[in-house]
Amino acid sequence: GSRPNGWKSLGWAFVIIDDLGTIIAAARGVPPIWVDTIQGAELWAVNMALQHATLPEILLTDCESVRLGARQPASWGTSSKRRYARIWAVIHCQLEDADETVHWMPAHTSKSSIGQIACSDGFTVSEQRWCANQLVDIWAKESADEIRVSKDDRRKLLATEEQLQQLLVFLGQLTHQVNNYELPDGSKCRDSDAIRKK
Repeated sequence: GSRPNGWKSLGWAFVIIDDLGTIIAAARGVPPIWVDTIQGAELWAVNMALQHATLPEILLTDCESVRLGARQPASWGTSSKRRYARIWAVIHCQLEDADETVHWMPAHTSKSSIGQIACSDGFTVSEQRWCANQLVDIWAKESADEIRVSKDDRRKLLATEEQLQQLLVFLGQLTHQVNNYELPDGSKCRDSDAIRKK
């Protein structure tokens, strides 16, 4: 999200290339704070790309669940069961029944995948597709890095968290002992119980 979620930071990016592989548009950023998964960040990137490229000839994502979701009816995307229904609703409107333009390509492949691994549109990974995917990954990571909590801060927070856990364990043990205090006659009482004067 746009704020670190635990130790996670997410970024998104897209690139638009023409038939010759020339970059004609690109953008990157961080999704809203309520987008807190990788799938959500991928979905947000598709949303952003569709806002900047009306009815593209092909839209490639390296997240298969995003491709499959784009091919579902709008009612699927806006279901109350759908975690990111607000993004799906927008994407289905943006696609205007042109969901066949959304295709999957493999993520994080080496250069040797060029011409060897197939995308969901039946074509193999081309050099242009591979390079565009590499750029998008780099830019998304750069966006995430800009909001990531520093290593020093993470170390301090982890140390504080460990101290708090130890204090909570101690407090729990102490509370148990004072609520089960054993009197000389073997009976037990709570520390808050009044003892009658003899």
